[in-house]
Amino acid sequence: VDKAQDKMVVAGQLRLKSLDPEEMILFLKADGLTQDEIAKASHLNQSTISRILKTGGNPNWDTVERLKTLVEKRQELSEV
Repeated sequence: VDKAQDKMVVAGQLRLKSLDPEEMILFLKADGLTQDEIAKASHLNQSTISRILKTGGNPNWDTVERLKTLVEKRQELSEV
């Protein structure tokens, strides 16, 4: 199992407030979204998503909040 798969498993098990941006993206990917879909749904550039995944990035607060909002929405949809 590679690092990305390990993080996806961890991301799915942790509470949202403890997820870092990379883990949030991996959670969304595990939920079936592509990088492009994540970017569009969170109103971010795909290059921002890619940078966070490749380097951990150094996202600003707005980026983190947009990702958090998308994860929350996806979690609500899966509970219905």
